[in-house]
Amino acid sequence: MHRNRPFALVIILLAFIHSGCKKFEKAPIPAYIYVKKPFNLNTASNNSQGEGSEKIVDVWVDVDGISIGSYGLPCQIPILKTGKVKLSLKAGIINSGQDEQRIIYPFYTTDTLTLDLKEEHVDTLVGNVNYVQGLKFPFIEDFSFVSDKLIIAGKKLQDSILVLNDKDSWKENNNYGKIQFSDSTTIFMELRMNTPDVKGFDMPAIGSRVYFEFDYRSNVDFFVGMIITSNGGVGKYPILNVNAKSTWNKIYLDLSNEFIKLSADNKFKIYLSIPKSTEVPTDFNIDNLKLIYFD
Repeated sequence: MHRNRPFALVIILLAFIHSGCKKFEKAPIPAYIYVKKPFNLNTASNNSQGEGSEKIVDVWVDVDGISIGSYGLPCQIPILKTGKVKLSLKAGIINSGQDEQRIIYPFYTTDTLTLDLKEEHVDTLVGNVNYVQGLKFPFIEDFSFVSDKLIIAGKKLQDSILVLNDKDSWKENNNYGKIQFSDSTTIFMELRMNTPDVKGFDMPAIGSRVYFEFDYRSNVDFFVGMIITSNGGVGKYPILNVNAKSTWNKIYLDLSNEFIKLSADNKFKIYLSIPKSTEVPTDFNIDNLKLIYFD
């Protein structure tokens, strides 16, 4: 009745051994790329795109058109391919200062290159990006010259924006702006874009991505918002509370959704509201302000 049992056990044992052999097949040996920090942001030589200030924190990588994920910079990335491959490096940013919102910045180009990858070999790369074509830069203030592109609303006699160039610059040998409170300013100072039309800029095209970039170093929290002028009057809308930062930081403020509810005939400008500290002198520094959207 059980004469076939030994034969069945042999068959099961052989099947187990065969399946076990598959588990110990030789694993592929990866090649590696090491992507350095920072990326290079190349801007137009005529200063029509401002300075090459960037805060690219991640790289999003495609290999032969297939995404292999995003990685915090700097990073070493294994690639399970050898020989000639096409790599695409896309610049990742923190959207609107929210660390959990890590996205590919839509206004930077993709860096593409061909590499001959070898097992266990590490290729070291530096990403190079430009602003994509077709962008409009209606407002740029990098304090290259003393200008009135930013104005102080309700300015008191000694309120001012100083243009400095010293060891505290965001980049060596670059100017930056520093606000100075008068003794009579007791609560806050408001900086506004000085636009060609006193009401503000025209609305961007419907559905456009709109960003406001700026660098800052501040010992106080401050607000960024928009002033909207319509037939019904003027409204002021705070958008982002920016935390104090003792070293230079960059914000890519995504304004795209703010325009969905506005009419095409509205005008707009951006303001920054900086409180006057009651404990220590306010130390607020600003640079590389850019309003950017597609023309």
